[in-house]
Amino acid sequence: MKNSYAYAAALAVLLAAAPLASASDDPVAAPGKTVTGCVTTTNDGKNFVLTDSSGSVPRYVADGEAPLGLTLEDNALEYKTGGAPVKIAYLADGTTASPDGVALVKGAPNAENGKKFIDWALSKKTQELLVKEAGRRSVRTDVSGPGDLPPLGSLKLVELKTIDELGGTQAVLDKWRKAVGQ
Repeated sequence: MKNSYAYAAALAVLLAAAPLASASDDPVAAPGKTVTGCVTTTNDGKNFVLTDSSGSVPRYVADGEAPLGLTLEDNALEYKTGGAPVKIAYLADGTTASPDGVALVKGAPNAENGKKFIDWALSKKTQELLVKEAGRRSVRTDVSGPGDLPPLGSLKLVELKTIDELGGTQAVLDKWRKAVGQ
């Protein structure tokens, strides 16, 4: 926890309130179906949209332009708590959670002030404020998550692989281009 600030939280599938055609169309209920990237699918189910920001995905879903989207949990929660007709779901195959970082640079000229900042950032009071105001999960186990989100420990988490573990930059780009039809 000493190098963490807040969880960038799990990736979440944001679903439109309208029911899907069948359970087999639900990426959460159908293991083996994969949704990747900051994307939304179009309502015809044949295409997807790569957005310039994960924060724009909830708007597509809330406005009915897409039946589902993959975005960060805090982006989805903002729309849900704001009254948008959406729900948050998590991929049955697993999701990711990674903490934002805070660190002190070795040999920093103002190390004592840096330590004070880190202590403040990780304090229970600051973490509670982060949950309340930003809708982010705390890195502290004694601070509850935002809204009615499930506890992080109840989600199936998957470990992210490094670019090297995925075969290198070119292999990742080639796989991505194939997936999006380029």
